[in-house]
Amino acid sequence: MKNLLYLLPFFGMFSFLNAESPLKELNGITISPHANLESAWMMDLNLQGANLSSANLKRANLSQANLKNTLLTKTNFEGANLESANLENTNAKEANFEDSILSNANFKNADLQNANLKGTNLGSANLSGSSLKYARVERASLKNANLRDADLSNATLALSYLVGANFEGANLKGVNLTSANLQDAIWTNGKKCLNGSIGYCKQE
Repeated sequence: MKNLLYLLPFFGMFSFLNAESPLKELNGITISPHANLESAWMMDLNLQGANLSSANLKRANLSQANLKNTLLTKTNFEGANLESANLENTNAKEANFEDSILSNANFKNADLQNANLKGTNLGSANLSGSSLKYARVERASLKNANLRDADLSNATLALSYLVGANFEGANLKGVNLTSANLQDAIWTNGKKCLNGSIGYCKQE
């Protein structure tokens, strides 16, 4: 029997209950501001449209969770597992995803302005159409990530692994690519970056 989170409000906090089956539907709920959900087990949970602003989800397991259209401003996901989670159209301005697992996650059209994505694993993630203005994406792995039509203006991707990432149509004005590996990435003009593309896209 696993310790499962039922998210029952009690004076602004939440109760952890033992149960045979996890709760699957919490769409549209509002979590108390600054709620502490650290290390919570929320795998495959439907949180569509929920308000999780400023909540603490450090090291929480949200893999395969549905967070579409959720409000995640200033939410703390440090070290959390969001592998294959759906975060389409989320508002995650100033959210903290540092060192979290975001591989295969769907961030299509998400607002990640000023978000902290340092050290994250965004391998094969879908970030198409998303806003990453002023986002901090240092030391991150974005291998084969989809960044088509994303706005990365003034974002920092220094020291990041961008091999095979797709930047076609993306806005890279003011982006910091210091020591980033862009080998085999698809550049904004649709052309592939050649071997030796470190810090910039080397093309023929």
